[in-house]
Amino acid sequence: MIAPFSPSSPQLSSMLLLAAISGPYKIVHYRSSFLCATVSSIVAVLGMLPRPVSRFLVKKSLGMAWSAIAVEALCTDVLQYHTVRNMLFMAMTEFKKLSSTPDWAFMREKRSQIAFLFGNNDHWGPLQIVEEISKQVPGAVLAIERDGHSHAFSCTEAGSVWVAQHWREQYREEHSKQRGKDEKKEGRKIEEGKERKKKRLNPNPNWV
Repeated sequence: MIAPFSPSSPQLSSMLLLAAISGPYKIVHYRSSFLCATVSSIVAVLGMLPRPVSRFLVKKSLGMAWSAIAVEALCTDVLQYHTVRNMLFMAMTEFKKLSSTPDWAFMREKRSQIAFLFGNNDHWGPLQIVEEISKQVPGAVLAIERDGHSHAFSCTEAGSVWVAQHWREQYREEHSKQRGKDEKKEGRKIEEGKERKKKRLNPNPNWV
């Protein structure tokens, strides 16, 4: 249906490499498992280096855009064998799911509990999905981030702040709508109660 990433993405080469390693395109299982184990082992070795060295390598490879907290978390908790294996498995699962037909029935049923945020610089979930969701799930909460934050928005301070503010405003808006609905519902109940009370006091208004 829809490819799991945009072909024009500047991150395309890294995504294809990730796809080859995690094995979403029916690569022979033992080969995929071997690649995952090899990559995980290499990363684990990097994680055993002295912290200043691993921090320097991370900053050089990922750029200076990542926040100090994100770099420290990566060096402390992510550069481990089993963590990387789990990440590769998650990537494999995402590639498979994004290339399959979404569960539209589930999304329509849970539309009041789901909100979608896409980014024009994300490249993981293409923007074509936004139009498809709007057609298949009328009334779904959809938004597009156009400030250029990447899929790893949580690793930068600017991306983290933007997303936090976006969902804060989204929550306020939805909460305000729900409160308005509840107030209308409560108003109808009050009016219905008044009508029932009138009928009890005067069950036959046509009697003289």
